[in-house]
Amino acid sequence: MSRTAPPVSEAAAVPADPGALIRSRSYRVLLVFAALIGVLVSFASWCFLELVHWIQTEVYQSLPSGLGLHPVLLENRIRLMTCGSSGIRRRARIR
Repeated sequence: MSRTAPPVSEAAAVPADPGALIRSRSYRVLLVFAALIGVLVSFASWCFLELVHWIQTEVYQSLPSGLGLHPVLLENRIRLMTCGSSGIRRRARIR
């Protein structure tokens, strides 16, 4: 059994005019819809970045003082712990 393709109609065989497609109402509606989605996604990503900035500010400025730690002292403690641990590792390699 051999299958043959159905005959192609004359309307389907003629390529559509690209200019007519761009000038159509449905294309304009689709373009406006895509623009609205782009604006909403841009606004959501801007809100996310603002939230990240706010969280970082709260964590690095308000949290240490809320715990009774001075931010500069906390920063110095972190540096000392980092330097101390690297010194211990170096000493362990030498011995």
